[in-house]
Amino acid sequence: MENEYPEAVEIQDGVQISVRAIIIAHTRGVGKVVIEKDVFIGPNTVIISSGGRLLRVGEGAVIGAGVILSKDVPAQMFVVNDSSRAVARALVPLTKVEKVEDFVRGLAPIKVGSRSGDIRV
Repeated sequence: MENEYPEAVEIQDGVQISVRAIIIAHTRGVGKVVIEKDVFIGPNTVIISSGGRLLRVGEGAVIGAGVILSKDVPAQMFVVNDSSRAVARALVPLTKVEKVEDFVRGLAPIKVGSRSGDIRV
């Protein structure tokens, strides 16, 4: 939870916040996060607002596991993490290199629309 500016986070009645969820109301200045009534926030979710900006999670919304949220969510919306997709082929195992740069040089990007790019992890 926001520990520098706790007054910048408003959590209304009936909200459930799962384990390892992070709520931050400041990046480059203080913003505000409002989590309306009966919202469910899944595990490992990050909700982050930037300076001078209000981020609102609407009443009854459900935020799935692992979502990174930096925009408003309308009431009763179910938001999921859809970013678990293959983006490159790792030709050099990360466990075998001494420097991360060597791993990065061994990445072969997957072309958009290729069958390999459709892999879901």
